[in-house]
Amino acid sequence: MVEIAWSDLPDPPFRRKAAALTIGVFDGIHVGHRRLLHGITRDPDLLPIVVTFQRHPAEILASGSFPGFIMSLGQKRQALQAAGVEVAVLIDFSLEFSRLSCPDFLNQLLDSFSVRRGVNGHDFRCGHGVSMMAPAVGDHLRGRGVEVDIVEPVADDGGVVSSTRVRRAVAAGRLDEAHRLLGRPFTLDLTGEALERDGPEAWVALDGRRLLPESKQLVPTPGDYRVEVGDNGVRARTTLKIGENSIRLPLAADSRIRYIVLQENRIE
Repeated sequence: MVEIAWSDLPDPPFRRKAAALTIGVFDGIHVGHRRLLHGITRDPDLLPIVVTFQRHPAEILASGSFPGFIMSLGQKRQALQAAGVEVAVLIDFSLEFSRLSCPDFLNQLLDSFSVRRGVNGHDFRCGHGVSMMAPAVGDHLRGRGVEVDIVEPVADDGGVVSSTRVRRAVAAGRLDEAHRLLGRPFTLDLTGEALERDGPEAWVALDGRRLLPESKQLVPTPGDYRVEVGDNGVRARTTLKIGENSIRLPLAADSRIRYIVLQENRIE
């Protein structure tokens, strides 16, 4: 997957190939997101492009209420590539970017790529003050000769699948629910985190909002959890102890521990 910074647009080499494009935060890449990604990857004649964010807009616009990420940026990159995305445009969201109008935002993309299909969620909105909702965005794209697919929400007995629902499930320690909504187990990414050793335990300090300091991933409610830890070549099952200020593993600190797959709900 090729990554392009928003600041580097337009990127002429990709202007020559017909493309399908979708836009969003894509935090978690849950089962609803996968319908959007299928919409841009299903046609082998179209270059599948995702426009997404390095930082969540809430980190800038409402930092006090930012809930944390479901997945790290590294995990999101891997998930997008695994879904068949060939180009990812990464926006380093800022106050300056937030002032960009939706028509100007869309036109910059349409002037940079030969977009033939736009795939949007039913609740997509964009622009300064989120001034344009999905129907108006669709009209703008059609006015530029783009075919528009509006993807209806995925729902279950609990309602519409969303990143907000996944966050609530993870935060409450309901990992079976998070697994169902994501289509895979919730996993903490320790890449880049400072892994300390305290006797027989390995531990990682949390920031003041109980997020991992580097990736800003949210951490489940304090308690004990059965997990799998390791890296590609190392796997071990153990118990993760989550506290208010740290997460702890009953293992000697090992540089190969780079992920924690939470297997089950909090152990009562």
